[in-house]
Amino acid sequence: MQAVDVLVGGSGTDTLNFTTAGVVALPSLSGFEIINAQSLAGLNINTSTVSGLTNLNVTKAVGAVLATAGAATDIAVNLEENGDGAILANIVNGGKNVTVTATKQGTAAGLNPDTIVIGGGTVATGD
Repeated sequence: MQAVDVLVGGSGTDTLNFTTAGVVALPSLSGFEIINAQSLAGLNINTSTVSGLTNLNVTKAVGAVLATAGAATDIAVNLEENGDGAILANIVNGGKNVTVTATKQGTAAGLNPDTIVIGGGTVATGD
């Protein structure tokens, strides 16, 4: 998937699943209601200009996550550090309802705790 691509979903609920290795340059998207993204590195994804999107799901990322969505999109982020050892700054901007699930953050000794900021640049509009 490249920024110059044009992807069009059909009628009904359409889902785009993809794996990347860092910053996502989304192609022109229309007709997709759900995006499921995972990364082999950190993940930086901005779907705020994707109209009709109802759900942005970050299912896995090895590094820090920066996820941004429009006011009508629910955001779900699953964070699992797996002992990376570094302090990771995770940020979720915008969206409607935001859910973050964080497991294995920092080390067993409580060192290197990661940070999670919701609404650091744009606050969520939901509950």
